[in-house]
Amino acid sequence: MTYAPVARRARLAAVLSGLLLLLVWPVAAFGHASPIGSNPADGQVLTQSPAELTVTLTEPVSLAGSGNAVLDAAGEPEAAEFTVRDTVLRIRPVKPLPDGTHVVTWRVVSADSHPVTGGFTFAVGAATPGAIGVPVTQTERELVVARAVVEALRYAGALGVAGLVVFSLFIAPGAARREPAVERRTRRTTAGLGALAVVAAVLLMPLTAVWESGGPLSSVMTAEAWRDGAASSAGIAALVLAAGVAAALLGRVREPVLAAVGAALVVASLLPVGHTRSYGPWWLVLTADLVHVSAAALWWGGLLGLGLVLAAGPALRVQDRATAVTRFSAAAGVSLVALTVAGVVLFWRISGSFAALWETGYGRAVLVKVLLLVPVVAVAAWNRQVLVGRLAGRDAASAAEVLRRTVSFEAAVVAAVLVATGALVGQTPPARSDTVAQDAPTVQRLELELGESHTVDVVVTPVRRGTNAIQVTLTDAAGDVVDLEEAPRLQIALEEAEVGPINRPLTRTRAGHWEASADLPLPGAWRLSVSARLNRFDEPVVSGEVEIP
Repeated sequence: MTYAPVARRARLAAVLSGLLLLLVWPVAAFGHASPIGSNPADGQVLTQSPAELTVTLTEPVSLAGSGNAVLDAAGEPEAAEFTVRDTVLRIRPVKPLPDGTHVVTWRVVSADSHPVTGGFTFAVGAATPGAIGVPVTQTERELVVARAVVEALRYAGALGVAGLVVFSLFIAPGAARREPAVERRTRRTTAGLGALAVVAAVLLMPLTAVWESGGPLSSVMTAEAWRDGAASSAGIAALVLAAGVAAALLGRVREPVLAAVGAALVVASLLPVGHTRSYGPWWLVLTADLVHVSAAALWWGGLLGLGLVLAAGPALRVQDRATAVTRFSAAAGVSLVALTVAGVVLFWRISGSFAALWETGYGRAVLVKVLLLVPVVAVAAWNRQVLVGRLAGRDAASAAEVLRRTVSFEAAVVAAVLVATGALVGQTPPARSDTVAQDAPTVQRLELELGESHTVDVVVTPVRRGTNAIQVTLTDAAGDVVDLEEAPRLQIALEEAEVGPINRPLTRTRAGHWEASADLPLPGAWRLSVSARLNRFDEPVVSGEVEIP
């Protein structure tokens, strides 16, 4: 790549910033959708068939491709039309429903592309003895793993391409850019990362469509999955990414402005899908997300670029290698501060509470990312304080070799962080307390001892009359999550009003974690009872109370 003087670099930075702002100009920001009520209410008995059933959610949603049905007491489907408008899911039976119990199961997609499922039962005339409950639905584990792996590969490729372009334009000294071996390796690495990112983004289209609809991994190869995925935000992201990679590769050698535009497109392609598109205020979340992704690209791609420069060995002067290390160290320091501040802001806006960092699965996944970065920061600081100075001394050769190994270590750990990021994208963030316009919802947590060696953690949101989300986590005496072949059983009852006990099926969300929705229409102390079959002979029961105002 030809040398760009300071003025040209300033213009490139302006182009990069302006294009990024234009590409990610906000849509309306909403929180992760949660159900807040249904009509009729769960368990309600009606005198006649309803013309319409509704489910109200906290935020606008779209209808999933499958998982929506009205069933009779025996589980046979009954014809009904499902539509969504804004925050309300409407179900219109095609013909009047007969007397007896009926079950509604529904699936919608939140603004952050996460599927939201639920269900309720009601009766016309009188309930049917022995009627089925709401069917238990859960995402296939293989699909979750496949999506997380492909997401991690997309991040690795996209951030690598964008970071390598920025490293070449703004950080690498001119001699390093002109060195044939460095130029050749950089070109090949950029092309390889670009291909990886594009292939992963394309594969994410059907994977996302199937994930949203609740289908099995095998349906990824169907034409319907590819069509729905191409028409979704994942399809738009793949198109933007492909255009960005092409621009970065075409402009890398002779057109630095085109390369900068390509890097901006690549970074922007990571923003249309994910948790941050669902939370506000938009200007704060958008800025934090943009800074977070850009800093990550600079760090990951910069490490790769620095490794390529150091691998040139004697082909580059010691002074040129030292300059590259010094410049990258300064840039990495700034990016670390930006990454930290932006990450704190994003977690605050998504989770609503820093206590969620250790109280929720989503928060613990974020914590894993943070802990993985600690050794990277420590090694980078040691490089800057110790090795950079030795590059100009008598033992420059040995210092360069040590530096090459430490940079490789940093890159390997950052790669692990990208794997954690891929898993984090698929996690459901904890329910916030400020995503509903009406009475502010809260979260109540029960820690219940189950038997002699297990604990059940029950989280209820939003703790008010209407539909509440109930999350159940099972851990052992060491605090490790325990998974079960058979889901725990949940019963709810309001003893003072002689309501219940009512069985609410729990849906497995991941190992050792289950969720359910329950309509708590009356104020009072609702008793939640959880039983779990820990082995063939042991099925202890534990209960606690949640006060509904």
